[in-house]
Amino acid sequence: MGAHTFGCYVNGKPYVADASITLTPFSRWGDDGKIVELIDMQVTAIGGQNFFVILRDPMQLGIHYFNKEFTPSSWAPVPNEVAIYQRPGATYFTGPKHMGKLVLTRADWNTGRLILSGTLEFEAQDPKTGEVVEVTDGRFDVRM
Repeated sequence: MGAHTFGCYVNGKPYVADASITLTPFSRWGDDGKIVELIDMQVTAIGGQNFFVILRDPMQLGIHYFNKEFTPSSWAPVPNEVAIYQRPGATYFTGPKHMGKLVLTRADWNTGRLILSGTLEFEAQDPKTGEVVEVTDGRFDVRM
């Protein structure tokens, strides 16, 4: 019900958002000339651990797969859906080799603010070092 919570395990260790959670809607022109609606969910914790999730069509309930190539320069025109984990000194991206999914169980604008709820899990790789991180048992119930 928009409790504004996010939690998961990162390589088996508990992660709880204790700094901020934000939802930022934005749109880009798609390859077909139509506007594509996206949402950027940012989650931060004290100590410099951050999550970023980009979803296309954020009102579409069900499974959103993180299995496409993403690089920071791919923000234009429309970025692929991606999950990103950051810690001091490293940034990990999902992609074709290190994939995951987000299951969106609630997407609601009817309350006067956007509420998104669901689960997520993914593997992501730091392209500089090749190190892989595993995020499991992710749950979120966030509001804008």
